[in-house]
Amino acid sequence: MKCDHCQLRHHASCEKISDEVYTFFSQHEDEESLHWFCKKCSILFRRIGSTVQKMEEARRRREEKVDSIADRLDKTSMAAVQDKLNTVLSDKIREDKEEEEEQSRHRMNIIIHGLEESNAEDAGDRLNDNTLQVDSLIKELKCDEVEVDKLIRLGKKPDSTDSKPQPLKLVLQNESQKVKLLKEAKNVKEIKEGGWNKVFLHQDLTPKQRELSKIAVAELKVRAAQGERNLIIVNNKVITKRY
Repeated sequence: MKCDHCQLRHHASCEKISDEVYTFFSQHEDEESLHWFCKKCSILFRRIGSTVQKMEEARRRREEKVDSIADRLDKTSMAAVQDKLNTVLSDKIREDKEEEEEQSRHRMNIIIHGLEESNAEDAGDRLNDNTLQVDSLIKELKCDEVEVDKLIRLGKKPDSTDSKPQPLKLVLQNESQKVKLLKEAKNVKEIKEGGWNKVFLHQDLTPKQRELSKIAVAELKVRAAQGERNLIIVNNKVITKRY
């Protein structure tokens, strides 16, 4: 008998075809409506049929799930959705405004790292020592027009003289003086006499800006390790420096 699927001929005895079935198919072999499949193909078709049935059942369950979700969404009040959206937008606007106000409070500030701390016991004496050091630094950077309104040591005074000095915050008279001082600060590493080359100055950042800065620095390190060159950070974004 010839299988209508694999087109191979099989012994009737091997396929366990009865004489009546063999005779019937032999007499009607030209009829297109009659088909005979071998055991192997019959098993294959049963498996395919089972798989199709399972896929159809999964499709039906998905459609029921989608219909159920659609019904719940239809029952959800549009007013509630709008209220939620308004709340999210309001929170975003509030956060942006708070960040803008925070940046405004920091815009005339500079943080100095590595500036030696005073050993004086009296707070007033320590302030005078810090003031003298800052004045000397400003003169070294040739920024005599810069005037400091306030000096603040950040953090607790170290217990040991070997400890790393705490950062010093400068509050300047205006933003243009801050820009001037930061612009000249890049030269401080070249001033080795007096230990100024160990001092580092940067803009006073808000907590959000510090977090974004950390992310940018981490990205720069990863990309540099991967072989990228001439990378710099501008506005908390890593870009390739153009010459």
